[in-house]
Amino acid sequence: MYRSRPTRTPRLPPLEAKGEKPVFFFFVVALLNVVDSFNLNIVWPLLPFMVDSYGVSRTEEDLGAWVGAAGAAVSVGQLLSSYAWGALSDRIGRRPVMLIGMCNSTFSVLVFGTARTYAQCLAGRFLSGLLNGNAGVVKSYVGETTEKSQQTMAFSIFAMAFGFASCVAPAIGGFLQRPAERWPGVFGDTAFETFPFLLPMLCAAALTSFGGALGFLYAPETASQWRRMQKRREERERKRGLGRRDANRDGEEDGDVEALLRAAADAEGDGGCTGVGPEGGEVELAARLDESGVSQAVVAEAPFQSRTEKAPRDAAGAKTATLKKKASKLQAEAEEDDDETRLLRGTTTANDAFSFSFSVRGRDRSVAADDAALRHLRRHGWDAHTIVAASSYAGLAFIAIGYDEILPVYAATREDLGGLSLSASQIGLVLVVGGVALILFQLFAFPLVLKRLGVTKALRRASLAFACVALLAPVASVRGVVEKPAAKWFALLASQTLKIVALAVLFTTVIMAVNNSCLNRVKARVNGAATSCAALGRIVSPVVHGVVFSASLRLHENAQQFLVFAFVSLCALALFALTSRLPSRLDQPPREAEDERAAGTEEDASAG
Repeated sequence: MYRSRPTRTPRLPPLEAKGEKPVFFFFVVALLNVVDSFNLNIVWPLLPFMVDSYGVSRTEEDLGAWVGAAGAAVSVGQLLSSYAWGALSDRIGRRPVMLIGMCNSTFSVLVFGTARTYAQCLAGRFLSGLLNGNAGVVKSYVGETTEKSQQTMAFSIFAMAFGFASCVAPAIGGFLQRPAERWPGVFGDTAFETFPFLLPMLCAAALTSFGGALGFLYAPETASQWRRMQKRREERERKRGLGRRDANRDGEEDGDVEALLRAAADAEGDGGCTGVGPEGGEVELAARLDESGVSQAVVAEAPFQSRTEKAPRDAAGAKTATLKKKASKLQAEAEEDDDETRLLRGTTTANDAFSFSFSVRGRDRSVAADDAALRHLRRHGWDAHTIVAASSYAGLAFIAIGYDEILPVYAATREDLGGLSLSASQIGLVLVVGGVALILFQLFAFPLVLKRLGVTKALRRASLAFACVALLAPVASVRGVVEKPAAKWFALLASQTLKIVALAVLFTTVIMAVNNSCLNRVKARVNGAATSCAALGRIVSPVVHGVVFSASLRLHENAQQFLVFAFVSLCALALFALTSRLPSRLDQPPREAEDERAAGTEEDASAG
């Protein structure tokens, strides 16, 4: 008899969404996510010197294109792999995919740090995006392990960690590159002379290794994902058991069927189609093909007058009827689909495993339309609002990376062309001020903003705010302002501070909207698809904004510096129009009946 294998016990107990989580837990999860930001920002100060050392660019004007290609390789890798990592985490779990991502990040930064050619440099950046899917998986992990009351804290810590990485990583990359040239007494005649950009990459590798170790020790699998994996495992075990029972049954029946067929052949030789049963009765035999094309013996009792007396219904007929009943039962069992299998195929009905309760306000669409959206959500795990939220995330990535690319170029441009003529250190100071402002805002102000406005309203208002803030930076180069250092720096730092605050609200709320628009069983795939779309935006945006900025320099007009920032502002207004389609029910995650049943079982057990 087939016996299923015992259930595997996880190293750490799966983590439920209910209950308060310690702040340390969120810092561990943030560390699993911040490596992407850290590894991205640590590269920018050293990448121009690294690419220049390979001699691939003939002129200084061409260097920017080669550097841009190396920088965009990360986004290309993310575009190709983010959805695949999300789907894999839906299959094997969030925890193993996150830990694999940390190991792969360590490998990719070492490939980049030891690059001796431009091709290896490009490969290192590409592998950084291709081999790590934590950008989407960690967001799914947070969505499945926290309630609404703590999601604000979780994503605030994420944004704060991103701001910290934006401040610290560029400093490490710029200060520790080419150590053998700067400190020959310490690093001369070492591997750092052969690999001049390895030292900052070792710092990045140490961070990813440390984050992976903490994740292994303190980041358990989510309870909802563990239940889904267990249910799929039980289904596989059940089907495997059915297959073995079918094989045993077929083996037992083969002898009987062959004997009956031989009896039929003997009877046919005598001019009849009857055979002699075990007790002297006769049975009629015929052969036909079942629906799958497999030959089956159909045995039907044939009452007849024997040579001596009428035979009653014999044992062969009784056995045949029993076998038919067993076959019908096994066929019915094999055709049954459990709830999880139907859910994975997207063929559930409105009464399937998950039920939801959303707080729907009066300003939402009609009740009938909302019910239709919920039915689609139950059936597929996502709906049209998921597409809108993911598209908003991609649009925001397009806007943010475009602004972040144009601002340093605008600041370094000569004043007679509408720029600010700032040095590299002065531009770095502006970026550091923005990072500090981001940390302070996330610590003290963002929770209050989200509590007062909610996710969707904060997302829409921040879109409008960014559309206005984008027009502040070019004010610093207006005649009458640019000649006054105090006024110029006030306008520049104010625009950078307000910009980073608006982006902090936008990124945090759009990520929460994506998470709240889908069910846990597809959350990682949805976040993976959203990350891929955002990566596409990050690839296209620098090219588009660069073309617009170059076109503005050819105008030779007094306010030409406003053109590219006005383009950013128009994109922000388009983002506002897109986010206006998101309903207020995305302010909180859907309550899933599966998780509530598990929580109810635990409460009953504790009460008992």
